[in-house]
Amino acid sequence: MAMGIAARRLDVYESQEAELAPDLLARLIGADIILAHSPRAAVALERVLASDPGRGPSVLCLSAAVAAPLERLDLPRLAVAAAPTEDALMALLAACREAG
Repeated sequence: MAMGIAARRLDVYESQEAELAPDLLARLIGADIILAHSPRAAVALERVLASDPGRGPSVLCLSAAVAAPLERLDLPRLAVAAAPTEDALMALLAACREAG
């Protein structure tokens, strides 16, 4: 209890890694830009992109912690949002798209 308010923790979602169908995997690897929102997703993305070394997509990350697993890859662009918010990530996406 904090400040007189009773609270309890409740998990409202759970993410699970899934195998991608070959056509979806090809589309992911061939994408121009990928948005990464969590370190766990970035680890999975790193495995996928490392399996097909070549010109991969640019990856825009919500935070430095999200970008860390991807730093060893030779990506056209690996960038981190100015703040760990969806608005900042969308601003980074807009700037990236404008830059071409």
